[in-house]
Amino acid sequence: MNGVSVHLSSRNMTRLPHLFILCVAIAFSSATGASGQTLGPSGLFTGPSSELAKLTFEALEKKASEGDAVAMAELGERYLMGRGLEKYDFAKALDWFGRAADRGNAFAMERLGGMHRDGLGVPRDFVKARAWYDKARKAGSLEAIVGIGFMYFHGMGLEQSHAKAIELYREAADKGCADGMNNLGHMYRAGLGVERDLAKAKHWLEKAAEKGNPFAIDNLGQMYQFGEGVEPDARKAFDLYERAAKLGHADSMINAARCHEFGHGTKQDFAAATRWYEKAMALDHPLGFLLLADMHAAGRGTKKDEPKAFSLVQRAADLGDPTSMKLLADMYFDGRGTKEDRPKALTWYLKAAGKGEANAMVALASMYAAGVGVSKDEAKALDWLRKAAAAGHPVAKEVLKSRDQQPRQ
Repeated sequence: MNGVSVHLSSRNMTRLPHLFILCVAIAFSSATGASGQTLGPSGLFTGPSSELAKLTFEALEKKASEGDAVAMAELGERYLMGRGLEKYDFAKALDWFGRAADRGNAFAMERLGGMHRDGLGVPRDFVKARAWYDKARKAGSLEAIVGIGFMYFHGMGLEQSHAKAIELYREAADKGCADGMNNLGHMYRAGLGVERDLAKAKHWLEKAAEKGNPFAIDNLGQMYQFGEGVEPDARKAFDLYERAAKLGHADSMINAARCHEFGHGTKQDFAAATRWYEKAMALDHPLGFLLLADMHAAGRGTKKDEPKAFSLVQRAADLGDPTSMKLLADMYFDGRGTKEDRPKALTWYLKAAGKGEANAMVALASMYAAGVGVSKDEAKALDWLRKAAAAGHPVAKEVLKSRDQQPRQ
């Protein structure tokens, strides 16, 4: 849907020497606007009406209350994205989109499809999501075509099919949809369902960027950063990141902040880095909290302050981010920025592991194997090690392989 995205991980921009080694996310949109996790306000570049977008909340509510479906959709969009608000409000977004959809507004229908698809304010329901996308598509929404393609890409209630996703992305792109152009460009860039073709990737991403699509602008920035089909150009990459960040794209805020923090393509500027991290934090992007925490933990560009770092990691963990949960558990385990508390470490490792965090599974295996913070239990240690290996953890795989090769007694 416009405004909701899922993210694919990328190569590290820089390895972090202190708290974390993390990947900076590439936004892979199914439509306009996104945050670093499920959703956040992010500078919509298309919407129900560019004129209505200029209205105050009071003026917009007046038009919506008079039965204007486009005003209703715009109001729903503001609540969905949190534009002009301290925080987004999914319940109110659903209400206004529902009213607009009842009056035949295709934009609102597409938004409802995305909210049901991603479980925003409602239980995740792929059947309802597809139904709303189909209604929106029939009503003329090109973004709904992209949304259905996205469901095929991830196998959301449908048999996973990169080929079908590409077919739908291309259909939307050929009709002028920037989201379709961006997603098609990404498929060519990554070689998903098609032979990798960086020239075609750049072509489609540039077409989407010309329409102001922040995902495409950010993806082009990464191509220039890593020299994918172009000569590496750190300055151009930075300019693209900052351009997308100013459109409200949360991942680009992180990328722009990293450039400022480490002087990639621009002069090193810790204050500017902090500002962009804080903007990303306002959109509930976990990396905003974690990377700013790393600055405080290391004393990089600021006074070293481990309690402050702990507080930031706690806030990210409270958002439900598994990497943040694991890092918070580490800090409780080691007593970094807080009092050592092995029971709390265990609690957070379990929470992270429950979300599939393989490093947390390895940590649990180590705790049970050594009897640290828990009663020693080799069976539980082995069980967690196997779960970590199944989740793809290379060390867990190697340990199990070595164990299996030992001679039986």
